[in-house]
Amino acid sequence: MGVVDAVGDAMTGDGSPDASADSTGEALTAVAAPVFTPPGGEYMDSVTVTMASATPGATIYFSIDGSTPTTSSTRYSAPITLKAPRTTLRAFAAKDGMTPSAVVLAVYDLSVF
Repeated sequence: MGVVDAVGDAMTGDGSPDASADSTGEALTAVAAPVFTPPGGEYMDSVTVTMASATPGATIYFSIDGSTPTTSSTRYSAPITLKAPRTTLRAFAAKDGMTPSAVVLAVYDLSVF
């Protein structure tokens, strides 16, 4: 079965985890974390995954190589098709003037039954 979990806190401009505040010290509103459709789990063949954040105008960055994504990672722009036997998808969402979301992950196991 797949795993979906928040694995991080807010990201700073360089992509490293940190809490954020504006220049007055006020806490910034966090961007909504990405949601993967379909969710992680076991699938019989390749699976095409969409990602979305409930925060309008947010940009989603993701990785499928096991690394934690940063703002230098691949920017999500269209559904991705996963074909490897086991892929861990990690993503977070960011928007100027807001605290980036937590990093979320899902594991996709592609099996031949």
